[in-house]
Amino acid sequence: MGNSDTTPSSAAPHPQAGTGVLVYCASRKSADPKFREAAARLGRELAGAGCSAVFGGGAFGSLGPLAAGALEAGS
Repeated sequence: MGNSDTTPSSAAPHPQAGTGVLVYCASRKSADPKFREAAARLGRELAGAGCSAVFGGGAFGSLGPLAAGALEAGS
């Protein structure tokens, strides 16, 4: 513990541009709307940082809004 060599490079406040970020989220159609909005916001933030959202695909639950948010922001 305390050894700087063990600090992962992903500890930066923002991912490096060109990075793919794996996102695991709900795929249920009955997902709470607040989670769908959070997923869309995450997609926009990732795209704005030059990152790609990597997920299993699909348009249900939070997955669709995640992809839509990323596409909306130009990813």
